[in-house]
Amino acid sequence: REDYLHYLLELDRLVDLTVTNNNILDKDIRYYLGNFSPVDAQTVIQSLTEKTQFYLQAELITELVKQLAGDMGEVRPIELQIVGTQLQSEQITTLAKYREFGNKEKLVEKFLKDVIKDCGSEHEQVARLVLYLLTDENNTRPLKTKDELVVQLPASENLDLVLILNIFVASGLVLLLRESPADRYQLVHDYLVEFIRQQQGNELLAKLAQAQAELQQEKEAKQIIETARIKAEAQIKEAQKRLKLSSGLAASLVVIAGMAYYYAGINFKKAQTAQTQLEKLNSRIRNANADLEKSQKSLEKAQIYKYYISVKPKEVIKATKRIIGELEKHKKMGWPIGLTGDKLEPDEFLKFFNRRNLQFAFYVKSVSLGDSSAYDKNITTLNTYIKSIIDREIEECKKQIANLEDYKKNGRPISPQADNLKDPFLSFFTRRDLIFVFYVPKSAGNVPLGDNSTYDKNINTLRGYIKELKAK
Repeated sequence: REDYLHYLLELDRLVDLTVTNNNILDKDIRYYLGNFSPVDAQTVIQSLTEKTQFYLQAELITELVKQLAGDMGEVRPIELQIVGTQLQSEQITTLAKYREFGNKEKLVEKFLKDVIKDCGSEHEQVARLVLYLLTDENNTRPLKTKDELVVQLPASENLDLVLILNIFVASGLVLLLRESPADRYQLVHDYLVEFIRQQQGNELLAKLAQAQAELQQEKEAKQIIETARIKAEAQIKEAQKRLKLSSGLAASLVVIAGMAYYYAGINFKKAQTAQTQLEKLNSRIRNANADLEKSQKSLEKAQIYKYYISVKPKEVIKATKRIIGELEKHKKMGWPIGLTGDKLEPDEFLKFFNRRNLQFAFYVKSVSLGDSSAYDKNITTLNTYIKSIIDREIEECKKQIANLEDYKKNGRPISPQADNLKDPFLSFFTRRDLIFVFYVPKSAGNVPLGDNSTYDKNINTLRGYIKELKAK
């Protein structure tokens, strides 16, 4: 991305880049990653949905690509990612259901609403304000520190920024850029700016106006105090200077100075109300900053796991069932899920879901995040996840059976020998802890291995595995 090219310059100072002729920004080394053409976008969608067993109707894919391309004639990868995620989340697989839901804009709006909803009903208003503050009137994504966000938010709001920013970063909506002297936050893509600014109503903008008024009040309070102090000191100095002329005149001037000081005191009284409000505002900011510093370690630990750990399908199912059991236990005891401890650190449930790119429902009573229905929502998500693994495994097994039947028909060998070192059957069976039987027919230069019943033995092994999966 063009807005991150400067990181390559930092890399140049830290790593030996002789392989790039010490010119990592050379045009022959850089590769532009642009938008998808409609044809490429359609291919990407078909490829991804086939791998996840989340099949989309051909008519839906065509309509979706058409809407995503729009007048620009290209499809933004970030928009495709968000829309695709929401299609899966809402289980929209047909054109009719898509039209019933609305359009691509509705899906993007739903994505933003879901992330805000994860922050909890009590924090919804602040979450919307924070998102709005991460945009500007030029439709760009300004970088802002936590302290800058605190100052710009209304003092009357619950400034639980640690929780809100934690969830925004965890959802992939906001980037955390670790810098010195302070970390900064930025919306993940320019594309989302317009949606966020359009969604804000008059009430939300009034909140921001209130915050700006409070800042202005703070400045005016400081100015009133400073003006009163300067005026009083000036009057007193003038009186002291004239006091040296004569005792009689000095007495008069002392009276004048006293009057000046009296009027300056009135100015101080006028400033007292503003000063009190200023102190309250500063107190809120100090408390919020203290909480932010206290929770810094938990924020650092809240990482996004956007990769899928490739393990044996049986082990994945077993691990998922264990998590379901733990969720049932937490439900029975009413324990929080998602964030744990006073520092609100991500727990094992959230990490498990994030590693597998599964939607997670939070429930943390101490900060009014989510509700008790989160347990069942997460259990349902995991059961659906297990079913998708089983369905995918059964489909793959059926393909292997068809291939074995084709090998049997043509009398082809199945073994890891000679030109069959990358035998697809062996790797498939091994990854699933299934017994694989080799077969090499007798021929010139070959030692025969097994017999032609081997095909059926391997096919029966796969059918037994399918039966076992269905029993789960």
